[in-house]
Amino acid sequence: MPTPGHNEQTLIEKIQSLPTERIAEVENFVDFLHERAASRKTLSQKPLNFPVDNPGPWPERFSLRREHMYGDEEISSKVKTGTSLSQSNFISLHKASF
Repeated sequence: MPTPGHNEQTLIEKIQSLPTERIAEVENFVDFLHERAASRKTLSQKPLNFPVDNPGPWPERFSLRREHMYGDEEISSKVKTGTSLSQSNFISLHKASF
């Protein structure tokens, strides 16, 4: 494994052999790497502070099921029992729920 000084010197020689425009690009890239490392360091040190709302416990028998929210009990019971709904019955039940 090459020594650190050897790697640095090789890198410097490679950079010096580049055209002037490319040297400016390398400098911008190195600045970007430094900024990113600094921002990661500060981000990892700050604790996350999210607002927390606690509405308390959910009411007993509270349900988010569609048939409970929109009154689709008749459609749901037909589906569960395997009873078929005609298209007109389905449409009338659907319109009645709105």
